[in-house]
Amino acid sequence: MNDRDKNEYAPLPETIDVNYVNFVRSLPNMAAQPQVKRTLPKKRLVLVIAMAMLMLAGFAIAANQLGVLEYLETFFVRKTTHLSTAGELIAHDIATITAKESEMTVREVLYDGTQLYIMYTIRDLDGTPIDNPEEDLTMQLQEPESLTHAAKRDDFVGMVRYAEINGVETPFGSHFFLGENSGEMVYAMECNMHGIAVGDSFEVGLAALMNEDGWYYIPDVMRFSVNSSDMPYIQHYRVTSSPQSFEDCTVQVTAMWVTPLRTYFTVEWAIDAEADFRQRREISSEWGASIITTQSGDVVAETSYGGWLEGDPRESFPETLYLHSANGQVLELTMEEVAQ
Repeated sequence: MNDRDKNEYAPLPETIDVNYVNFVRSLPNMAAQPQVKRTLPKKRLVLVIAMAMLMLAGFAIAANQLGVLEYLETFFVRKTTHLSTAGELIAHDIATITAKESEMTVREVLYDGTQLYIMYTIRDLDGTPIDNPEEDLTMQLQEPESLTHAAKRDDFVGMVRYAEINGVETPFGSHFFLGENSGEMVYAMECNMHGIAVGDSFEVGLAALMNEDGWYYIPDVMRFSVNSSDMPYIQHYRVTSSPQSFEDCTVQVTAMWVTPLRTYFTVEWAIDAEADFRQRREISSEWGASIITTQSGDVVAETSYGGWLEGDPRESFPETLYLHSANGQVLELTMEEVAQ
């Protein structure tokens, strides 16, 4: 570390092509976009299942043991984990409402200041088993049998769904499967809220059902508030290392912060103006697939899902880390803790 003012950074080239937050492309601010009413074909009351995004299967877990942390440990974590303190952030049994022949229950909500996770269920009050694609809640899928058969094996199916944050329609990643009760579907939803201003609290609205007129909210929207104030467990770090030039691009980690749940970082790179489309795509792939490790090789964050250090990262976070691109390039990162 040199003696220059740690608050100053060497300037990057003017054109920053991509800004990754934990290597997830930031979603657009939906508040600036007009809200469009969707029209859907007239059918009986069913689950609205949005267009498929990541038809993911093969990650099995018993539904009757599933909470937010179990979902994360099963589906996302690839290496070491430290999730015990994250349990302090979970709110349980948020709300339950009934509409028509269905009951909707928000089981758990977890918000760590950046990522929002919601676990909820929708259950047919008559307890009609979900096992016939022509008669069950999966009929809106293009290939409903794939959901039914996968769900019977307790596998996840991945989709894109929409919910409201402070009244603004926002895209969420979602996985769903059969629940432990007859006629029940379980949903796990998540949203990267980095850059979304929420204040001390924000309101979430879930829309799950529809009728012959299109979207059907129960009633209006199932709404609940999430507390986003008083989060002393978030530790911020100032990255003091300079940008580093590699072939066809300059790379810099500009921010890093740690919560009991995950380690987040923002990576910026500027691609040389002379690079063609193929080179730009390769650079995006190489750095988008990067991982950050400690000197001993322990993974701190990995691609879009992140990683965790052994022990509480708020207590053991090192001063030097290493960013590895997919093609083996390494950027050394030095940092200092930011007093809160």
